[in-house]
Amino acid sequence: MQKLETGVVVHPIAEDWDRYFEKDLGRGNPYRSDAELIKEIVWLAQTAEHFGYDFIFAPEHHVSPYGLMTNPLQLMTYLAGRTRKINFGTSIVVLPWHHPLRVAEELSLLNNFAPDRRMLIGVGRGVAPFEYEALGVPYGDRRARMDESVDIIRLALTRESFSYNGEVFTIPEVTLRPRPVSPDLADCLLVAATSDETLVEGGRRGLGMMYSGQKSTGLTRADVQLLNRERVAAGYAPTQPVLHPWLFCARSEQEAHERVLAASASLLLDLTNNYDQGSWDKFDRSLGYQNFVKAMTADLSLDRYANMQVWGTPEMCLERVRALQEETGARNISFQVQWGDISHDEALSSLTLFAQECMESMHSISTPMPSWLSLDELSVVPAAG
Repeated sequence: MQKLETGVVVHPIAEDWDRYFEKDLGRGNPYRSDAELIKEIVWLAQTAEHFGYDFIFAPEHHVSPYGLMTNPLQLMTYLAGRTRKINFGTSIVVLPWHHPLRVAEELSLLNNFAPDRRMLIGVGRGVAPFEYEALGVPYGDRRARMDESVDIIRLALTRESFSYNGEVFTIPEVTLRPRPVSPDLADCLLVAATSDETLVEGGRRGLGMMYSGQKSTGLTRADVQLLNRERVAAGYAPTQPVLHPWLFCARSEQEAHERVLAASASLLLDLTNNYDQGSWDKFDRSLGYQNFVKAMTADLSLDRYANMQVWGTPEMCLERVRALQEETGARNISFQVQWGDISHDEALSSLTLFAQECMESMHSISTPMPSWLSLDELSVVPAAG
């Protein structure tokens, strides 16, 4: 029987939101440099491999302090030469920002460089309008670009030659070179989605599911069922999800709880800064960024948010992982360790402590296909409303 796999998500976030929003980048960066933050990624990846984590994941963002990791596939190709056995994932590649044939080429090239490493490639359409604007991609086209990109990547990875004629992309008959080493490389594609529309389209196209949002396990399970109903209807087998909760592991419950609450406030501010930049535009800027921070974090329900994550002593974290797996049917639970204002040293300490105390037990957790993902269950049409 398959056992639970795990990994680490690296996501360096710069600290200079004040300079960014006040448009005062010329005064110099008083925080850690971008170069320092990028170097920490390699150390985290190598540490994760040393302690037995199965995968390393990275996201894609652009042109803000939240956006230091701009090309996760480039990072994975670099890490293929700096590590020995850890597998690779993305969380996510934002497909509308790329030509899909180039994404297929990068996947195939990485597969040729490291044919013994498995991949879990999360893809999605992104939600931040300012990133679309910076890259010159029409925000209104993101749905069509996403769907056509998935179709083209699948064709490129699975057929010796293909052509495509869509609303956005037109490709004459071509052959992807180099050809992928792994014949099932296209099956590594997972959709990262929270909207029903994206889940439905992902399922119809045979994608798996990656989830790193802030929904309850009950809502996550409903999303997994929705995607799999569409997979089954399209002729694909049911699949189990990959989850990316936030992790903070410490020696004492009190230490972990206090730190997670503080980090959650910082993380939710980062998310607001990146995905709702209009909040700053509506604020009285004469009061400065620090007062903006106080206003944005004054009424946050931090305990409610923190309780959807994995935190506490090693024993508490392991029990939370067991519960997440049982409730969602996850086949892989990988941890975001760089979040909020958690420092590099804290992230290293957290992932190391969890691995030292829990990795053997973590890898012994069985991941059977849940009964609620059986073909009989997925064939039942859910009641309306």
